[in-house]
Formats: sequence, C-alpha cells, structure tokens
Amino acid sequence: MVAVFLANPIIAIGLRLWVVAALLATPALAGDWHPPEPVAGGKDWVQLGSGEWVGGNIDLFRDLRLYLDSDDLDDLVIDWEDVAAFRSPRVLTLAFTGNRVATGTVSMRDGVIRVTTAAGEMEFRRQELLSIIEGEPREINFWSAKASAGFTGRSGNTNQSDMNALVKIRREATLSQLNLGYTGNFGEISRSQTTNNHRGTTDFNIFLSRKFYITLLGLEAYADKFQNIALRTTVGAGVGYYFYRTGDLEWSVGLGGSYRKTRFESVEPGAAGSQETGSVVPDTRFDADIRRYRTVGELLRPDRRAGREAEHPARRGAFHR
Repeated sequence: MVAVFLANPIIAIGLRLWVVAALLATPALAGDWHPPEPVAGGKDWVQLGSGEWVGGNIDLFRDLRLYLDSDDLDDLVIDWEDVAAFRSPRVLTLAFTGNRVATGTVSMRDGVIRVTTAAGEMEFRRQELLSIIEGEPREINFWSAKASAGFTGRSGNTNQSDMNALVKIRREATLSQLNLGYTGNFGEISRSQTTNNHRGTTDFNIFLSRKFYITLLGLEAYADKFQNIALRTTVGAGVGYYFYRTGDLEWSVGLGGSYRKTRFESVEPGAAGSQETGSVVPDTRFDADIRRYRTVGELLRPDRRAGREAEHPARRGAFHR
C-alpha cells in the first residue's frame, strides 16, 4: 500500500516539497522563540548575536564583559559586543558615563537600555554603560565573599599532611572595586614542617570612564619560612588609559610605582636584616582575539561589529517588553 502510494509521481513530488518546506521552516521557528514574559523576581535573559537566549542571573558588568550565573552553564563571561539584547525583572544598579546612575528593572534592545525606576523610565545608549551591579545601591549589596579550605593526609612509612586555605572578599560598587584576599599553605612530613607560607592582598580601583582607571592602593604582605622571608610588604599605586578598547582588541598604557620592604628570617653575621627597594614602571598591554576576523582592517575598524549588530534579525524586536 505504501509502495503504491509513493509510486504516484504527483503524490511523491508533493511529499518531497512538504519535507523541504518543513526543514526550511525549522530555523525560523527556533529564531522566533522568546523567553517567557518577565515576572518579579524571575530570571534574567541574555540574547547572543547568534539569536540564542541564555537564562540566569546577571551578576556584574565591568570592563565590557557581562558576568552571568547561568542555570545550565554555570558562570559565563560574555563579551559586551556579543550581547544583542537582555532583560532583567530584578532590581539592578547601572552606572553610565557622565556620573549617571539608575536603579530598577532593565531591558535592552536595538542599542537602547531602558531602566524602569521608581520615578519612571529612563533611556541610555548601550555605548554609555560603564557597570552593572546587583540590587539597590546599599552597602550590604556591594559585598561578596568566597572561602575554601583543604586538607590531605597520608600515612605509611612516613606521615604527611598538607593544608591550604583561600579567602576572597570583594566590594563591587558602580565606579569602584575593593578586593581583599588571603591564601595560606602549610605542610609537614613526620611532624617536620615542609611548607609554611601566607599571602594577603588588597587593591582598590576607581573606574573613571571606559578608558581611564586608577589603582589608588595595591598592598601585598607575604611570609614564607622556607624562602627565608619573615615578612615582605609591597605598596603600590598606578593609573592606566585604554587607547583602543573593544571586546576583541584592547591596547592600554599605564604607569605604576611601588615600594617593597623585605625582612628576613635569618641572615649571616654582619648582614642587613632587611632590604628595601622602589620602582616606577611604565607598561603597555596589547590583547587581540583575531579568530573572528579575516583581515587586520576588520579588526581595527570599530564600526564593523556595530554594523553587523544593526543588521542582525535577532536584534530587532528581540523580545516583548
């Protein structure tokens, strides 16, 4: 019966045309998919340049990178130029150029960021965005912390144990960032120490614009018994400026200075028990991801991706507000 049905040329041609039409329609249907309507306290949605949507929580936007805690893909770091659109029904605080700050629920499409605040809706261009942090601008929302500890023990002809600890504390405000850190390692074999070192770090950064930043304070304290370092203290500061900055190309110059004092565990008779040094170091950094570009001209042309974003169908009418 099936063979007779397919033997009919008119029916066979019609069946082939139906299959081709179904295959061609599949990508369009997938591209038309939209996340559900936003609800208070619901998840955030980010649309990539490919048209795909990723759900989760926006943790941070800084240095032209969006940090997303994805439901299925864990922590993601997405270049800003790869973000076609996003929306968040949660309260976020955004900083823009010109010392402008807005707090509320957020959406972005067609290059326009809309923030729904208690006073009404505000609009900004995506090029003006400096940072995003979670929640309202209250001190408790600026802080986060991570900590871990490990222990390994072995027994046999010799008993060996190793311990380590890691603590990170961060204060992330709209235009500044404070980092505190500690790492420690301790080990022994048959009750004789083999490892004993500790490092504490602090740095405080201010982001004045997308191109200009200042490190007001950088501090490190380090001790390592087995490197003969009772305490090594380093204090520094610096400034930096980005001459060119996109998600694929960064070129910056900076100038930093530091002072270091090292106090030793033990020294030879007559030798100094400490050492002091200072330095002023200019530097430049160049970072380029050339995998997406066919020529150097495409890499250096700043409007290349902007033009492509405007033409991408996924970026127009990407979701319901």
